[in-house]
Amino acid sequence: MRKYIRIFYITLILLVPVMIWAQSNDRNYILTRTYTDKAGKVSQDQIQYFDGLGRPVQTVQRGVTPSKLDLVSLQEYDGFGRESNVWLPGTSSSNGGFVNPQNLKQNILNSTLYSSDQKPYSSPVYENSPLNRILEQYAPGADWHTNNKAVRTVYLTNIVGNDTLGCKLYNVTENLSLTNLKNYDTGELYVTRIEDEDGNASFEFKDKLGQVVLTRQLIRKNNSKILHDTYYLYDDFGNLCFVLPPRIQEEGITQAKLDELAYQYRYDHRNRCIWKKLPGVDPIYYAYDTADKLIFTQDGEQRTKGEWAFSIPDAFGRVVLTGTCKTVNNGSITTERFNNNLIKAEFSTSGIYMRYRLKLDNVDLTLKDYAVLTANYYDNYDFHDMTEIPSSNTVYTPQSDYGTWYAGDYTETNKYKNKGMLTGSLVAQMNANGTIGYLYSVMYYDNRGRLIQTKSNNHLKGTEEEYMAYNFTGQPVKKLHVHNGNNGSKINEKYTYIYDHAGRLKETRHRLNDSPHIMATINHYDELGRLESSSRNIYQEKSVNP
Repeated sequence: MRKYIRIFYITLILLVPVMIWAQSNDRNYILTRTYTDKAGKVSQDQIQYFDGLGRPVQTVQRGVTPSKLDLVSLQEYDGFGRESNVWLPGTSSSNGGFVNPQNLKQNILNSTLYSSDQKPYSSPVYENSPLNRILEQYAPGADWHTNNKAVRTVYLTNIVGNDTLGCKLYNVTENLSLTNLKNYDTGELYVTRIEDEDGNASFEFKDKLGQVVLTRQLIRKNNSKILHDTYYLYDDFGNLCFVLPPRIQEEGITQAKLDELAYQYRYDHRNRCIWKKLPGVDPIYYAYDTADKLIFTQDGEQRTKGEWAFSIPDAFGRVVLTGTCKTVNNGSITTERFNNNLIKAEFSTSGIYMRYRLKLDNVDLTLKDYAVLTANYYDNYDFHDMTEIPSSNTVYTPQSDYGTWYAGDYTETNKYKNKGMLTGSLVAQMNANGTIGYLYSVMYYDNRGRLIQTKSNNHLKGTEEEYMAYNFTGQPVKKLHVHNGNNGSKINEKYTYIYDHAGRLKETRHRLNDSPHIMATINHYDELGRLESSSRNIYQEKSVNP
């Protein structure tokens, strides 16, 4: 009896790979399995097959098409082991198994999905050198191949005196002035010429550091050629300082023309951009702290008012406060002032900046003539008793079929369950006189970090509630939006989302209060998973459950 039991166990073990895994066991492969149900019985499988040299040759998405066939992609190689034809995907009934390449190619060639096109693959042409650089790249489709329409690449160097391959050499001085010294010597730059399928050519010039110094567009018109040059100029540390557009080459380089047409950048001793000027506008100033975090910015309009915009992070680098101010700790703001200081915000019930205290190293930081425009809260709900965020409108409300709040309550014991989550926010309402109030939002999450409930207000003094439900893979399947007017009115909107076996959205249903469902969207897909048609608001149905 023991002998028969052993034989049965061995037979069962040998059958398991065939029953569970539909892969071809005589091939090297990597299986990526994404489970789509909690029980682990349904999944989406992708199998990547490799040849004997370890090169990927075939990718199979098992049962992913609308008719539950496999979607198979094929990669071919030439005699030198270089990537050759990349075929558009085809369908197969192999149930995840490796498909004979010749059979797959014939299947794709005969497919109505590609109108029986005889060149359904992209194809490169390589240069005859050990560098194996691509000279021509043909897109999928017989029209490209038979009409010799390819993207062509030519590798060159610059040539002094050649109107197409010549390049000016500019010098950026220490005081950031600009001078045109001469042209680059022949052979100093790598030039790549790219011509698209329509014959439009562009050139890219790179120096020996790999920096792009010139892009040139070649336009042919009335049997003549027009060059449009954009120059990129760098300082000694490799920082981009100037971008000179084509027009400035035609009109000449003066400071007035630079201010009108060029992009200009300046940096501090730590290679941080502290000054930026875009064409035709005043410069923008940037101020950082010692942790290289951008804290203050000022554009030309703010400069006329003497104010700066601030963006202050917490200890974890998350921006928690944004707004405007005029001075800090009774001192003016400059691009260098906080180079050796660390600025951060700490939540405190006594904090005057929307429950935050601002720190400049270990001392308090005080803003003068400030306005807080946004505030974000993380990790807990300690802000709940703020005047701007009334707890009466924002407490968690259990909602059947719309997930469960992971923390469960507001106690210290469960605070860690909210760690890393954005739990609340404030956005200022503005008019010509400044801030007139705030719009709040309070967010709740389930045990997988998914947003399941949001409580907020609106500009009409009403409140909003939104509840979300998800499937196992995190796709939303239901949404309930409740609008509460300031006059006591209430409107419920229910959305239902239906997906196919591959996670493609098939239907969106909408219901307003107790009215019948409206089929807001019905999507149809072809065998490649591409959206084929989409119908909107086509009919109502009274028998569908919410």
